[in-house]
Amino acid sequence: MPPLSLDVLIRLHARACQIAEEIVCLLEGGFADGAMARWRTLHEIAAVSSLIREHGDELAERYIEHDGIETARAARQYQKYHERLGLEAIAADEIQEIEARAKALKVKYGKEFGSSNGWAAKHIGVAEPKIDQLIAAAKLDHLLPYYKMASHNVHANPRGVFFRLGITSESEILVAGPSNAGLTDPGHNTAISLMQITSTVALHEPTLDDLIAMKVIHQLVDEVGSALSAAHQQLECDEALLQDT
Repeated sequence: MPPLSLDVLIRLHARACQIAEEIVCLLEGGFADGAMARWRTLHEIAAVSSLIREHGDELAERYIEHDGIETARAARQYQKYHERLGLEAIAADEIQEIEARAKALKVKYGKEFGSSNGWAAKHIGVAEPKIDQLIAAAKLDHLLPYYKMASHNVHANPRGVFFRLGITSESEILVAGPSNAGLTDPGHNTAISLMQITSTVALHEPTLDDLIAMKVIHQLVDEVGSALSAAHQQLECDEALLQDT
């Protein structure tokens, strides 16, 4: 059987591939802001993958077992609102089993394990890690400005109302559908993050073929960025001509 860390990395890579396909669909449909929002998740997966590759099976085990903490949190929320949702409650014995598992995990790994990203607490030296701290520990925090931009399209804050990638310039136009603008950042970022996640698997025990493949992927990422940038520049030129006329 493969090492536990490799198994987790492969699972994360599969999820990343699916998300990248979703992003491609959004880009092809003209939804740059939605694509950027999905890239946000891809960036988080890149950070998690990087940490698990760095720290190996011990951290991979904590990551897997943290599912018990997340399950308990979800079950409590479901029990709180099941009547208003018109749904059946979770059986008392099942709830008891879920809570017992969560309690046992906190005894095993420490109380900090019960926080949202508690699986990483010991290895990054933070009691209750936030996602930006995971990203920083993975040395991917240079992309946090893009992550913040992507967050505008996830949350209902005012910046998400006034800033839209789908508009080529400052405008009073309200984007209520697809647009051919703003595809560069989500497209290039997706290529970069997918490369980063792929590398954690390919370089786990790399062969010469793996190293060559990663070199080719790196070249493709650069080509994707150049092509998207050229298309964006052409769009800006076309927009300027329209405004002049």
